[in-house]
Amino acid sequence: MKQSIYRLMFLLLLVLAPLGCQQGSADLSASGSPGGGGDGGGGGGGTPTLPVIPPTPGGNGGFPAAFDANSTYSRDLFVNAAAAPNGNGSAAFPYNTIGAAVAQATPGTRIRIAAGTYGAIGSFSNLQGTAIEPIALVAEGAVIVDTGRSALAMQLSDPRYVVIQGLTIQNTAPHGINIDDGGSYATPAEYVVLRGVTFRNIGTGGNNDCLKLSGVDHFYLEGNSFSGCNQGEAIDMVGSHNGVITGNLFYDL
Repeated sequence: MKQSIYRLMFLLLLVLAPLGCQQGSADLSASGSPGGGGDGGGGGGGTPTLPVIPPTPGGNGGFPAAFDANSTYSRDLFVNAAAAPNGNGSAAFPYNTIGAAVAQATPGTRIRIAAGTYGAIGSFSNLQGTAIEPIALVAEGAVIVDTGRSALAMQLSDPRYVVIQGLTIQNTAPHGINIDDGGSYATPAEYVVLRGVTFRNIGTGGNNDCLKLSGVDHFYLEGNSFSGCNQGEAIDMVGSHNGVITGNLFYDL
């Protein structure tokens, strides 16, 4: 009897899932607008614009809200690509690289990144906030991370309670962003939110992925855009569990 019920549920999912995808595509097309040129990928019809979906207390489309829905920040660090070297992260003397701010981040730190083009952010281990005071990288304007395919944009090993929001990752290799558990399943990376992040023109061929997650639990991917992931995956997940992927746009992969 249970097996029959399971089969029926599976058949219903097969029927309803395409309907949900079609509705999602219609919604995205209605809200989008033709994109510009540059490195944004091919396609004669232009690139649709994906609206950033804010965390919704009580759920998002039937999913639980991201952990940062009610988080607070007690400290701001500022980054501006046009700033002079040797800044201290204050609004008056911002850092001129994102990596410099990340290296100084502690729980409750919000890194506010001014519009501009930046190089590789770098590799960081144990970047960890808390459920109430996460660490956030927030774009304020058009923030582009472009490494000229000389490096990936950022690698995080064993992060916890980290939010990455609004960045554009382009022309990186071998991957866009890599998040992993540092090689130990006993201490998985967990509670990482990517929201409103654009990935485009990633990799040089082969197994190059826009976003690579290895040993990441309780991740939340919301309102992101993926294109030009070369021959790899838009999102490559290995040993990752209890994640939510909602409101994302995939095209010209």
